Amino acid sequence: MKRYWFSILLVIFILGSIGTYYVGAATRSYPDFNLLTVSGDDNEAKSLVLDGMTKAYGSLVISSKGSTYKQEESYFEQFSMAKRYSYSQEMVQLFKEHHGFMRAKRSSNSFYQDEKTLAYASFNSGYVDRNSKFNIATLDLTTKDEQSFVAAVPNYEQYGYAYVMDVQLDGKMLYVFTVNYRKNADNGQGFGNQEIHKYTVDLNAKSIAKDDVILADKKLDNGQFVRYTMESSTPYNAPNDVLVFRQQTEKHVKDKDGNEIVENTKSELLTMNWKSGQTTEVPAVDPSISDYWVNATTDSIIVIVKQEKSALVKHYDLKTREIKELVIPVQSLSSSMVSGDRLYLMSKEADAIDVVIADLKQSKVVYTGKIDINKQGAERTKLLNDLQIYSMYVIK
Repeated sequence: MKRYWFSILLVIFILGSIGTYYVGAATRSYPDFNLLTVSGDDNEAKSLVLDGMTKAYGSLVISSKGSTYKQEESYFEQFSMAKRYSYSQEMVQLFKEHHGFMRAKRSSNSFYQDEKTLAYASFNSGYVDRNSKFNIATLDLTTKDEQSFVAAVPNYEQYGYAYVMDVQLDGKMLYVFTVNYRKNADNGQGFGNQEIHKYTVDLNAKSIAKDDVILADKKLDNGQFVRYTMESSTPYNAPNDVLVFRQQTEKHVKDKDGNEIVENTKSELLTMNWKSGQTTEVPAVDPSISDYWVNATTDSIIVIVKQEKSALVKHYDLKTREIKELVIPVQSLSSSMVSGDRLYLMSKEADAIDVVIADLKQSKVVYTGKIDINKQGAERTKLLNDLQIYSMYVIK
């Protein structure tokens, strides 16, 4: 019996600690933040949730129903898939519907789903070396048959780090789009080492059939540099023929103190049909402006440019190539998100935290709200000042 005493005492200690923690949390009073309607339809914000952090009380979520703190949640709630992947409702749904297949699969960018197939592709590690492999898996949604295998990463010795940005399927070929960082960039300035790859995975042969570099950083004859950033599209796991890239032209100059800084000389937004390779410039972007936000979906691109006391929203339709514009009054721009045909913007200036929801189809604002708290005076101001919102999502 003695051999089990330590284990028994350890379990009792853990259970006692958890019990003490939750008794303390239950008796502690937390300030109640709330998303309040200023104008528009209350129903527009009923499914919106904001993830945040306070200096004094830790992590919390805020909605039109009030706020819930991490300390108030049960141990199991804190580690549930719904909580872990709250930023991606698509991932939450995948875990609910295909729990077995989803085991040990994590990155939202690594999934593809259509009516027939759920597919997954990822590196077994972000760092690339001789042990690097692609983990590939597919699930037939009709028969529930699963296929999984590992495939060697071509030319692994050339790269130090890589990650998956998108996965698409065409017949029995799985296409994995990644950002790879080359070893030993030859210019010594941190440029020229990033490549965007399209790996073609033959599901029948269970191997990498082809590795194409579709875009790569480069140095121009005039000494300037061009680099590319691949933008994520939502929903992350949806079929999509179009990839979106930001092309930045930059130069290195010295400031008045002799320190080297980077200046943007030109910024372009590009779309690429990954099947044909055709690249098209998005006319919604002024090349002289580099400070803008991009939200891409399967059928449109939303460009947000911050102006003085407002945000200029340009909605570019990928099929018709038409542009609709909307000016939204906001003091600043802290976060943006697109869900369906709704654009969500958040603005934070000191203790003023505002939320705006716009209907992209009708190009109009349908809701404005603000985060407030059940406190008054200096305490209210301090709590709102200290509140940091780091993500928004819509519960479906």
